[in-house]
Order: sequence, then C-alpha cells, then structure tokens
Amino acid sequence: MKIRLMAISILIFFYSCVDYKKDEIYTRPNDSIEPKRYTGKNVKYLFSIGNDSAVVFYNVSSIDVNNNNKTLLILDRGGYKLHIFNLEGNLLKSIGNKGKGPGEFMSPVFCSNTTDYIIVTEQFIPVAHLFDKDYQYVKDIILPLHPIEIGSYDEQVIIFGTEANTNKLKIGRFSIKTLKIEEAQIPLQMPYKIEFEKKDELIELIWKSVNLAILGNKLFLAYNYQNKLMCYDNGAISWEKTFDFLPNYSKQIKSGDILLPEEKLIQDIDYDNKGNIYVLFGENSKYPNRLIKVFDSKGNELKEIILEYESKSIKIFNSHKIFCLDKNKIFIHCFNLL
Repeated sequence: MKIRLMAISILIFFYSCVDYKKDEIYTRPNDSIEPKRYTGKNVKYLFSIGNDSAVVFYNVSSIDVNNNNKTLLILDRGGYKLHIFNLEGNLLKSIGNKGKGPGEFMSPVFCSNTTDYIIVTEQFIPVAHLFDKDYQYVKDIILPLHPIEIGSYDEQVIIFGTEANTNKLKIGRFSIKTLKIEEAQIPLQMPYKIEFEKKDELIELIWKSVNLAILGNKLFLAYNYQNKLMCYDNGAISWEKTFDFLPNYSKQIKSGDILLPEEKLIQDIDYDNKGNIYVLFGENSKYPNRLIKVFDSKGNELKEIILEYESKSIKIFNSHKIFCLDKNKIFIHCFNLL
C-alpha cells in the first residue's frame, strides 16, 4: 500500500512538473484576473495577446517564432489549436481540432518550425504532425522517441525524449528532408545523487528535464533544476556556464520517502539572429521568473533583462523583439528589446 501511494504521488508530481495531464478538461481562469505588471529593464512593452475577443487561450503549452515569414506560433493545448499571429499581434489563422484525424490533436504539447514546415508533437505519443508554410496538413511522422522537449534550426530538429520501450533518455537529431534520426552523443547527467530505496526512471526523468536550443551544429542545453548552461558543438561539450547566484540544484520536497525538486532554477532558453543566448531564470533569481541574462555564443555575459511580467517561456525575434508566455499560460506579452 505504501509503495502504491508513493508511486501515485510521484506520478502526480511528474505531471504537474512538465504539464502533462491526460484527458483534462481545461477551464480558463477568471478573465478579471490580470497578471501583475512590474518595472522592467532593457525592454519596452508593446502589446499582449489573449486579453481580447480575437482568441481565447485555455492552456498554452508552447510558443515559437517563425523568423522566415515573421509569424508567432501559439499552441493552445487546452483548446486543441495552433494559432498563427503576425508579429504585431494580429490573428492570421487557427488550425487543428480535438481528434485523431489528419491535422487533429489529442494532447498537443510542443510546436516548432523549420524552413519549410511547422511541427507539432503530442503528449506520450511518438508522433510529429507536419504542416506546410501555408498551414496545410502534410503528414504524420512516427518518432523513435516520446518527445519531452524539441528545438529546430533550418532543416534540423533536436528531440529530447524517452524510448518507447525502455523509457531511457536520449537526444536525437532529426532531418526533415531525409526523415532520419541519429542519436547525438550527448551525456545526460544527474544533477546529484538522489537517495531513495529503489531507482525509478520516472524520478530520473523529472530531474533531467531540460530546455534546449539548436543553432547550426551547436546545441545549448540547460537543466531546469541545475544552475548551469551547457554548449555542445557537434556532440561534444564546448563550454558550460555556472550561475553562482543560484543554488547548485533545486530545493527539495518530500513525497513519501522520495525527495523531489520543488521549483525550476531555469525556466527557458532561446537565441537571437546574432547567435546570442537568452536564459530566463526561475523562482530563485532576484526577479523571479522575470530575470533574463544574455550571453554570446562563447558564454560571455552581454546584458541583463528584467521582464515586466512573470513568464514561463520566451521566444526571440531577430535581436529586437521578445515574446513571453505568462505564468498562467493564457497571455503572451510582446516587448521591444532595448
């Protein structure tokens, strides 16, 4: 009985940690609850999406910027829709419905784009839905991994996920043109020794949750519960940056006899058209969920940004505009970078 309760508590925590919840009916928070606005630094507020009648978000799980056609992709998991906006915040098109048919979603969690395609992946399902530049459904691709996080650059897609049969963590490089996946030789390290009676791959998966960004042959990777950013070049580690103002790893909470991470140290990472890397820090920073540090491709710090809203995710357009998903996942805020 004790083991069963412990397993249930682990599953509940895991789902809350990565926002994976099956068959959930989403209800939008009270519209009168507006996110709190703070004083920013090196940003100028432009507009917000989701606070008018043009579109209503229920639970945005992923955002991405298409630099080729200058559009913003917003994947609303709760509404089973992928919304396409221009960079001035105007809705251009919405695609998708709940279902298992062509171009339909059951539980969409990630969206990304390559030169010619938009990619949408699902919770627990090793499938990538492909849409063309005109937002028409093309086909589904069966993946060897259950995606946990994806990133794209030109024709390449990086998938971080688990094998369907073994639940082992892997990173794969996926080519849209050849439809071929090759496992990248990138070590996935535990942040530190986790003490519990029996090793559980689910716990290992929680601690290894990552944010990643791919830029040519370089892969930038930040564990959510560690205090460092790593850069891999052609599969080998090039450099790493430790953030001394953060603890070494996340605070812990106890679930039964198991210690679990309490909060993310790093919320998200992204890059601009100059190859600079933007790191959004979590609850442990001086400005929780609002502090961004910008680094060049060699890890040198360039500047500090403080957002006006607490955010879960960031996407950069060129090097002068930033889109932020607010912590309630129903608003997207846009700023000019100063």
